[in-house]
Amino acid sequence: MSLLHPWMLLALPLMALPVVIHLLNQRRYQTKSWAAMLFLMQAHQAQRGHAKIRQWAILAIRTMAIGALILAASRPLMDGLAGWSFGNGADSTIFVLDRSPSMQQTGLSGESKLQSSVQRIANVFSKWGRSDFAVIDSVYEEPSTLLSVQSLIDSRHGRSASNTADIPAMLNKAVEYSRRNQSGSTDVWICSDLRLADWKPDSSDWLTLRESVRDHPGSMRFHLLAYPEQPPSINRSIRVKEIWRVRGSEASEVVLSIEVACDVTAHPPSEVPVMVEINGVSTRFIVKFDGNAVAQHEFRIPIAPHNENGWGHLSIPADANLADNDAYFVIDEVTIRRVILVSESADVSRVLKLAASVSPDTGTETGAEVEWVEPSQFDALSLDEVALVVWQASLPDDSTSLRIESFVNRGGQVVFFPPSQLESGLELVGNNAFNGVRWSRWVHDQGRAMVESWRRDQDLLVVTSNGEELPVDELQIDAYGKLEGDITVLATLSGGDPLLARVPTAKGGVFFCTTLPSEKFSSLAENGVVLYAMIQRAIDQGLISLVSSSQCIAGQVPRSMTQSLASWHRVAGDQSTSSSEYAFQCGVYEIDSEQVRSGQGVAGGGNSVAVNRSEAEDQPGLATVALLQGLFDELDFTRVDGALDQESTGASEVWRFFLLAMLGALLFEAILCLPRSLKKEIVPKSSSQTSSWASLRIAKAENETA
Repeated sequence: MSLLHPWMLLALPLMALPVVIHLLNQRRYQTKSWAAMLFLMQAHQAQRGHAKIRQWAILAIRTMAIGALILAASRPLMDGLAGWSFGNGADSTIFVLDRSPSMQQTGLSGESKLQSSVQRIANVFSKWGRSDFAVIDSVYEEPSTLLSVQSLIDSRHGRSASNTADIPAMLNKAVEYSRRNQSGSTDVWICSDLRLADWKPDSSDWLTLRESVRDHPGSMRFHLLAYPEQPPSINRSIRVKEIWRVRGSEASEVVLSIEVACDVTAHPPSEVPVMVEINGVSTRFIVKFDGNAVAQHEFRIPIAPHNENGWGHLSIPADANLADNDAYFVIDEVTIRRVILVSESADVSRVLKLAASVSPDTGTETGAEVEWVEPSQFDALSLDEVALVVWQASLPDDSTSLRIESFVNRGGQVVFFPPSQLESGLELVGNNAFNGVRWSRWVHDQGRAMVESWRRDQDLLVVTSNGEELPVDELQIDAYGKLEGDITVLATLSGGDPLLARVPTAKGGVFFCTTLPSEKFSSLAENGVVLYAMIQRAIDQGLISLVSSSQCIAGQVPRSMTQSLASWHRVAGDQSTSSSEYAFQCGVYEIDSEQVRSGQGVAGGGNSVAVNRSEAEDQPGLATVALLQGLFDELDFTRVDGALDQESTGASEVWRFFLLAMLGALLFEAILCLPRSLKKEIVPKSSSQTSSWASLRIAKAENETA
């Protein structure tokens, strides 16, 4: 048994209060020998023994009543069936199960967090003798009625999945289920390991939950069976960051950019072997750690030129969590790197076209296809297969901006350069804005500026795969344009103005470079490396959106592809996965050609899809006690921490039992304190008999009050 308020036990010495009062009361009487009373005392010796027993019983009951009150105030929790027997039962019970990959972490016994929580639920509630149970898991997110709690162990609800859970959405489903079934009181049991990715503390569903519970006609209690601790172990995870295919004149290669992360609570490894399987052929690589928890590596694997499509599988040795030891990918046909260049300056266009058209891979036959157009010709172009739009002209008008915004929402990339009118000192026609950002004025009279700082960890100026920095600090800027609007600065000049900025977007990328690649204004063209890296990385990011339909996140597969899961066939992955959960389980799946022809298959004519866990699943953040209290503010919420390799079961508050025990003790004490019924007595007539009789009554009264 555990206590929610153990500090209340400091009041336990108050249990001695009845004893202290009794002893102080005894000091009020002094015993004196009186010969006339000796005979009477001996005559009533038997009755005096019974009176003592009753007095001690009353004293013990009073002591226990105070102790029961103190224990009730400390809010005790009792494990197993005893806790639920003494706790307050509910009309219905709903189990909310987190089946995300992090719940697959195992202990020394080989039992995962999910298996442990399901087993403990079954152990406790199978003895309840009730059958009104329901379960909501992170895959289906819809309540399912259970015929028995034991059936939960072998059901689909107790098996692992690869998608991230949505705890607030499931809790709202539980409230809706309770309301629909008109339950008077409902207990909701949440089994989770408190990963922030699963709890989504910023979701508006938490506000909806609190409002729904307040409006619920019955009562609802939320209990969390949490597994926050990590047992001493080494857990590694692997994922594919990027994949592209390089076709040469004689051979082709698959370039894999992977990330291996190590969550260490024991001794960290110095290297991790990685098995790469492509179209059934396996290769082994070694990834070394240089003291960091994350290692990135790039593999180049040759493949047969005639293999236009294929699939691959990455795996690392088994550790504490098998759910993050695999990653899958699909090899598509070589995607053409298409770029549209909108420019008004022939000199600037020549430099930008060169930076975009040169392929980043020396073995390829051709680089990107760059189409140079004037602003008036842009609306006539198709953007379906375009990865990047480079815009060096006045910002587009409203109708053109809508097209570009749609292109960005699809995942496309846009890089804006200052228009010629700005650097010529002419007034901008219309002074348009894009996503609230516009050009302000041209700065050319403040001397040469250098790059003071830049973001090395993300976006276009990130360090290379070998960890080397771009020579951004070598750039020299003689003139640049000022920006107005909400931007995220990626590179800052010595005067404090931005050189490269990004406009916040949900998808895709919108960038503003404030200078031009001309020797008159900057050394971007002369330096070459920085401009080339910026353009090529923007193209790479735009290409991801063109092949994203074949690389999907578990639980986020497009609805058009999941309308007929019966047409999916597993190629690689867990063989025990049910076909109804293919979109929620890591693996490679083929889609029937009829599905593809009907427009529900993989874009680009492919018929394979790789499903992987989300990147958020590898983030170690946990929900804190303060955060949980805020999420369940004003709701009836209790938390019970579980542990792997621990045999204890779920717990329930049993303070009501101690209150009932206290009331029962006080009632029994009151019964014992009732006066005894007096038998009919003969009153003596003589004076001597009267004196003896009075002395007897006095002695009897003293014995009863002692």
